[in-house]
Amino acid sequence: MSNIRIQLLNIINRESPDSMNFIIAQYILENLERKKVVSTKELADECKVSKSSISRFCRKLGYEDFLELQIAIGSYNSFIEERFTDLKGENTHALIQNYFLDIKEIINHLDQSLEVEVLEELVKDIHDYERVALMGHVQSSFPALSLQHYLTILHKFVYSTQDLNEQKEMLETLDDRNLIIIFSAGGKFIERVLDRMNVMNRKHLPKIYIITANKTKHLSFVYKYIELKDSFNYTSPIILDMYSNLISLIYRKKYSDS
Repeated sequence: MSNIRIQLLNIINRESPDSMNFIIAQYILENLERKKVVSTKELADECKVSKSSISRFCRKLGYEDFLELQIAIGSYNSFIEERFTDLKGENTHALIQNYFLDIKEIINHLDQSLEVEVLEELVKDIHDYERVALMGHVQSSFPALSLQHYLTILHKFVYSTQDLNEQKEMLETLDDRNLIIIFSAGGKFIERVLDRMNVMNRKHLPKIYIITANKTKHLSFVYKYIELKDSFNYTSPIILDMYSNLISLIYRKKYSDS
């Protein structure tokens, strides 16, 4: 099941601030670190909505009932230490300098380890497939949206979605006429989105690339993992942005009329 924080942020980013779903999502997000288990009535009272609104909210997130939502909240872990363990520096200036050093390091790593043939194959697939979908969550959605923007400028229409339910439906139903490109800093995108992996045992699967900044277990139905780093940390989204930019630059070099 997907990370509850990602699901809630998706609601926040798509709903009107005065909608019931926004209000419920905001309350849970603001209290998520406390892992406070409350009843349906207590949550409804805190958000000033009806219990039926809470039930509809649970179903919108993909949960069968409020108990599943409680379990997701109770098992949530921000992994903040894992994500920011490399932040060093006794003061702001030292921290900034170390941050820039880390950025230079990942640029050098990408320069030395980039598989140009794989990049060119991906760009060719983007050009050749009529149906292309880009996916990502939270910070990993930015390179997907950026790539969509630049490819559109280059007259290549691609679809991008950050909606968890839509992503799940697409993974479960699209066929081999479709190309799916997933940006995932930690590499566990599919494991978060899909409840059951056996749905990917069907014939005529879409061609799937996962672009990640972490060495991870490979799922057999994924056509290719593009692993840009060995481990995840706070610089991981940056290397995904760089790769996204390279895709659009190579696409323009090879296929743009301008």
